Amino acid sequence: MKYIRSSKCHFGKWITESKLTSIREFISEMHRVVTWAIEHHESDILNGMKKPSLLLAENLSRCESWLTARAKKNAFAEAHALVLGTKRSADELNKPYSRPHHNSSRILLSCTNVNIQLNPELKGFDLLVDLRCFDSRERAVSVAIPLKKNKMFNKWKSKGTLCASVILTDKYVQFSFECEKVKNTEGNIIGVDPGAVHVINDDEGNHYGSKMMPLLQKLKRKKRNSTAWHACREEILEYIDHSIKQIPFDTLRLLVLEDNRKIKNKSKLKSKSKLKSKSKLRGRLSKNMRSVLTGWSIGRINSRIQMLTEENGVSLRRVSAYGNSITCPYCNHREKANRASQGEFVCVKCGVSRDADTVGATNSLARFALGTYGSQYKQMFLVKHPYYHSGDTVISSNFI
Repeated sequence: MKYIRSSKCHFGKWITESKLTSIREFISEMHRVVTWAIEHHESDILNGMKKPSLLLAENLSRCESWLTARAKKNAFAEAHALVLGTKRSADELNKPYSRPHHNSSRILLSCTNVNIQLNPELKGFDLLVDLRCFDSRERAVSVAIPLKKNKMFNKWKSKGTLCASVILTDKYVQFSFECEKVKNTEGNIIGVDPGAVHVINDDEGNHYGSKMMPLLQKLKRKKRNSTAWHACREEILEYIDHSIKQIPFDTLRLLVLEDNRKIKNKSKLKSKSKLKSKSKLRGRLSKNMRSVLTGWSIGRINSRIQMLTEENGVSLRRVSAYGNSITCPYCNHREKANRASQGEFVCVKCGVSRDADTVGATNSLARFALGTYGSQYKQMFLVKHPYYHSGDTVISSNFI
């Protein structure tokens, strides 16, 4: 399977002020052209206009700019990708589409406007990025940016192929690498469940990142958006990265992840006026718990797991989180009362007591392995968890 990784090489103190001025002027004008293209061709792109049709000379000529035709094509191509990407994300999240806003501090450039030289004959530099053919006001204008390779650049260069396009800002150049990894055909299968007490919990009872809750409580005590708040927030993100790396990806074949990317959207308490029964709050989280979860970055957890599974050739599958933490893995009895507390699961029917996060991870793995698309892993799951639904002769269809 193929995946993309990136590395940033910063300019450093050696770049001249005149080059920085030219770069900033170029980025500003590219941003204006991208914004113009979105405003004037958004409806056409949403109605199916292909990129080659958008890049026709008659469309480019309508936008007045000192950029060359090559640079305009880069800007229009970026606008096309932004609109389609925003529409695709809105459809996946079942949200209404809204016009995308281009980041004014960075631009995407293809090989038509940038030339990358590895190991140029420069004293003290081993990388050169040459911006060319972007200013129609002057002939043969170019900006050469000398850079130094870093650890991440060398790592991904050794594993993949350097892409011809780059992302340019006034502080760094971001390079992309296309890597390929063969999927593992042997190894263990696990289900994992992200949590606030532990960063990650698996179906084998292992917990990774057991100091998560103290960090969230620490963040809660900080004034939002203060220097201390941002420092604590960064500490949490680094702790998430460190904890997820502890998962033995090199021994895995399949990882099933409980999909709770929308948990924050569904965590608010419904007002009593909107409930049919004022005595029931539908299990929503309290205001105090929601304030703690403000620092819980489920997006970071999901992205890091996806990145590490790709790099190690592990198949990643996401399953619905519905009912996973309140369904008994022994007798298949589902009831909210089964969740005795935040960290404890006690089945009210058969009396089984287990760690709540382990139950959720086990049910996540079962949802996929015993379902239609995971049949090849069914026998492995039943060998790993022979007790699963041992209280029932038939596995309930409404569970899988």
